[in-house]
Amino acid sequence: MIVGLLLITIASPTLALPQSFGVCVVVFVILGLILQIAMTPPLPDMGDVVVRKHPAASGQVFACFNVAFADPIMSSLLYEASGLIASMGLFLGTTVLVIVLSEWYYCKYYLRQVQSESGMPEIALTNV
Repeated sequence: MIVGLLLITIASPTLALPQSFGVCVVVFVILGLILQIAMTPPLPDMGDVVVRKHPAASGQVFACFNVAFADPIMSSLLYEASGLIASMGLFLGTTVLVIVLSEWYYCKYYLRQVQSESGMPEIALTNV
């Protein structure tokens, strides 16, 4: 997921570059493929957590994920008010924030759990 988010961060400014329809299609196809790298890994984890804690809420969790992923209203309003550069800047900032929060969560909770099970942080880091 982190690799996908980094690729999105790099590739998203290319949306403002195309001057022809063909180049625009290529950019959208490439960005669509890259988005799948980042968006697919959280889905099984979301399903696993929801099934363990609130089995009846599975549909609601995936619906909220889809709404958050396809947020056209906010980006459309920002585009109308400030233009494409502001929209892409917000997208870039959000992506970087998700990367930082994901790394923080991973280091704080996952590595601590693995380290406490093994008792040796060096082994935990090489097994990840």
